[in-house]
Amino acid sequence: MYYAIIACVQIIAETLPISSSSHVMLATLLLNATNAPISEAFDHFLHGPMIIIILVTFFPTWYPLTRRIYFSLTHKLTNAHLATKMLYTIIKKITLLTTIALSSMPIAYLLKKHITIALKEAPLPISYATLLIWGMSGNALILLSLIACKRTPKTYKPCTPCKAWIIGLVQACAFLLPGISRFGITYTTSRWLNLSPKRSFEFSFLIQLPLLIAAFCVHGIYNGIIYNESATREILMAPYTLTSIIAATMLATLIFRKIYQFIVRQEVLWPFAFYLILPISALIMLK
Repeated sequence: MYYAIIACVQIIAETLPISSSSHVMLATLLLNATNAPISEAFDHFLHGPMIIIILVTFFPTWYPLTRRIYFSLTHKLTNAHLATKMLYTIIKKITLLTTIALSSMPIAYLLKKHITIALKEAPLPISYATLLIWGMSGNALILLSLIACKRTPKTYKPCTPCKAWIIGLVQACAFLLPGISRFGITYTTSRWLNLSPKRSFEFSFLIQLPLLIAAFCVHGIYNGIIYNESATREILMAPYTLTSIIAATMLATLIFRKIYQFIVRQEVLWPFAFYLILPISALIMLK
């Protein structure tokens, strides 16, 4: 039952700008299960539902375009040249997103390594709960900065490669402290770069998609199930785990779509900063 709860928390929290990893750790502390750590492969396996959620939510965007390109190329219609040009543009954007996502990982690794060394050399030991409090507090401040961001400028600026690289670097900074949401920090950065709320929301998850797919396929499927780690298979075979993953994926898809529609209409995400008061208070009480 413990793994079923953790799976639900991870899947649902990953669709929100509240840091899924910090909520998984908080759930572990509340359940008093610190002696039952989650397998790293199982953690990466739970990225699979998020990939499905993204593809389902953005289905009206990518499917008609894919279908149009397919029929234009296979049936040799008069607009085949236009379809080829569109396909080239899509491939170029996917390549850019993948390059940004992969290039941000070494930066994230170096930053996290130096932070870990600094914490070990600190004169006073710092607990993981304290780091979560700092990270969630920083995440709340990041989201609150959206209040000062212009809501409806006359014209939104396009996402240039330079802006995309900035957002990619900011995503790497999310690995500095547990509790900082990649969704929250990339969306906020995109809005401050004067991207539209719709484009900011989409880009925040598109830039994560290559990393999610790589982590799910390599660590979740290959290392966790196919290769030699029986821990992941045992967790998936535990009572209610698979059922909870399916149910949480369906619920998270509905939540994700509602947030997407709400952001497009209302252009606000900062109220989630006030929600973070609850987990921060719980962590303070658990210290």
